[in-house]
Amino acid sequence: MKPLILITGKNADLIKRLVSILLNNNEISYLGYLEDFEIKRFQEFITSSPFSLLIINNTVDIPVDKDYCVGDKEKLKKTIEILNILPSTFYLVLNYDDKSVRKIRSFTTLKTITFGFSKESDVFVSDYKLNGGANFKVNYEGKVVPFWLENINSKQQIYGVLAAISVCLLFGKNLVEISQIMRNYTIL
Repeated sequence: MKPLILITGKNADLIKRLVSILLNNNEISYLGYLEDFEIKRFQEFITSSPFSLLIINNTVDIPVDKDYCVGDKEKLKKTIEILNILPSTFYLVLNYDDKSVRKIRSFTTLKTITFGFSKESDVFVSDYKLNGGANFKVNYEGKVVPFWLENINSKQQIYGVLAAISVCLLFGKNLVEISQIMRNYTIL
């Protein structure tokens, strides 16, 4: 059975579109929004999936001049409740820069990968510039790869890009391959 990918938080549409492009939709069984997915109704499907992901992006806009924020804890309550019924085969993909999202790691034993602008994230951005598009470097496990995306024009959108990149890394794709695929697509 193919993996299931659920998304919640800001820029969920962008994340879904990017993951779909990067994974060609043939590597996953379901890609959608956590809020639309009836976890209890599909419990058997969830537990039989060998590898699945829950992407949790920031819950509020992170100010351009900051590398972190404290998100909306109320918006995360349902997500935290759902963590208790997810099997150990689930991975969490967390926005490290939203302190409320980051704190979710303390509520679960699920494996996690984090993304953000903070160097403490597993996947992080450095040297970013917005100039008619986004030019930045993505850092992961000591590797640094430049990205240029024409239609990305805000820090918030870069978080969506980082979430999709993190998912692809878990699927075994490398940063160079991801950068080349993204360069060839109009994101927005």
